[in-house]
Amino acid sequence: MTVFKAYDIRGRYPEQVNEDLYYKIGNSLHILGTKKAVIGYDMRESSESLTKSIIEGMRKAGIDVIDIGLSPTPKLYHASHDFDADTGLIITASHNPKDDNGIKICRHNAYPVAWEDGIEQIKNAVHNFEEKVAEKEGEYRKEDYDERYLSHLRPMLDCKKTLKVVLDAGNGMGGHDIPTLLHNAENVEFTPLYCELDGRFPNHEANPLKEETLEDLKKKVLETKADIGIATDGDADRCGFVDEKGRFIPADSVGALLIEYYAEQGQRHFCYDLRSTKKIEEIVSSFGGEATKTRVGHSYIKKTMRQKEADFAVELSGHFYFRFGEDFLYDSAIKALIEVLNMLSKEEKTFSELVDKYMTYVKSPETNFHVDDKEKALESLKQAYKDAKLEEIDGITLIGEKWWANIRSSNTENILRLNFEAETQELYDKKFNEIKKFIENLS
Repeated sequence: MTVFKAYDIRGRYPEQVNEDLYYKIGNSLHILGTKKAVIGYDMRESSESLTKSIIEGMRKAGIDVIDIGLSPTPKLYHASHDFDADTGLIITASHNPKDDNGIKICRHNAYPVAWEDGIEQIKNAVHNFEEKVAEKEGEYRKEDYDERYLSHLRPMLDCKKTLKVVLDAGNGMGGHDIPTLLHNAENVEFTPLYCELDGRFPNHEANPLKEETLEDLKKKVLETKADIGIATDGDADRCGFVDEKGRFIPADSVGALLIEYYAEQGQRHFCYDLRSTKKIEEIVSSFGGEATKTRVGHSYIKKTMRQKEADFAVELSGHFYFRFGEDFLYDSAIKALIEVLNMLSKEEKTFSELVDKYMTYVKSPETNFHVDDKEKALESLKQAYKDAKLEEIDGITLIGEKWWANIRSSNTENILRLNFEAETQELYDKKFNEIKKFIENLS
């Protein structure tokens, strides 16, 4: 299986990704027009060595490099903008297992590099590798960016009343900046959980999308009588929230809450991925705003945000996207936490009371099915549900009377992914099981 994915580069170390591959990738980045790059890396045991190799490859090709060291992905995005680099790279495998590693790449203003934007070119250059040796080796400098980044974040956090917060960083990069911000914040009582950086992930997988990884966070929230809990993934661009009752709150419900909060401030343009609750569309319509449904994946959502000049976007996987300037936007767990705390501190209601209004419909977890022929299976579904409204933004979305279902293909496997929502439990039980059985019979 190729390590060059739709949105990034990722694989098992050292069998699939290693120092030789990273040197070749770094040396090939000139094909993207890279002249100055900012690079950071996560806490995985292989990350520092891989970073040295990719830097060596870039410098040999004449690319100047600014190394900010240990860094969550959002901080790398901000540093690449701050230092006016044409390319940013973060060495991380995000929430993947401890033996994996990878690279996320962006262009100027944190513009994502996906398959069609450059990853395919890099793959081809590496597979047909011809080393570039520039007349002048690229310059290198190490930058301590921590305080500069925190000084950007501190003014954003404005808690109007005391809030108790628990952070479970899962030993990932969420433990790098967020504790420093919260420990010194006014009106925040902060309890850290697994905030020590450890790429072996000794306590649990750093993936808040899997609710089983949130058990310790839920217990700690209840134990400390906290107002809110947050868990971050391995590179801290994604997060999950827990309310004061210890309930996991889906990202689309948190996104709906923030959309209403922003609407009160005059914002009108929003994006959401097509797996998100229909409540978002209903809420935006209620105040005359514009909600654009997007395909899954951070690079696609960021492109749509730029095209639609959207103020904010949410993805069901726990990505929250914010605009930091006219053409500068990215996803950030720490910014999501800041915004939720600011909003919560202005309300008399608890977090659970605020989000309950967005959780009245019945949603399925994302359900995977192995099929021999994905395209044939999707066509069969279209024919079987001709009476439903059809959208083909990403896979197919069938929109029926008080229900909808999205079925889309995996990029790498013979798998279909089903997301379903209905307005009542009775309709959910009937329609979800009907579609589920139909897909199973196609396998």
